[in-house]
Amino acid sequence: MSQLFDTITQVFPTIPGHTYSVQLAFWSDGSTPNAAFTGWFDGSYHLLGGGTNLPAYNWITADWDFVASGFFAGLVISGYDTPSYVYVDDVVVRDVSAPEPVTLSVFAAGLAGVGATRRRKNQSRA
Repeated sequence: MSQLFDTITQVFPTIPGHTYSVQLAFWSDGSTPNAAFTGWFDGSYHLLGGGTNLPAYNWITADWDFVASGFFAGLVISGYDTPSYVYVDDVVVRDVSAPEPVTLSVFAAGLAGVGATRRRKNQSRA
């Protein structure tokens, strides 16, 4: 008997060569048959992880990385659990190649400090 998968698909902009982290939480009561798969596509499908006849999980977190090859990528989350449910929540995709906002603000504060110091030195010479 073939199974019908419930599927969530989301396309998002990417920067070629950047590494993206995919994180999600899922739950399964362990009823079989069941399956859950996560992947990404950029013209072809790339499996990140998953499996069939999963045991019972109480909200575990899965984390995968991939490198973008184009300006757009798609995330695909599929699953089935005929007698019960497989839940997915807290899906996050991050560009881990880009500096975090805190890093950028510390860098900007450092540049401002260098500029202020230089201005003071120039004023004291005049």
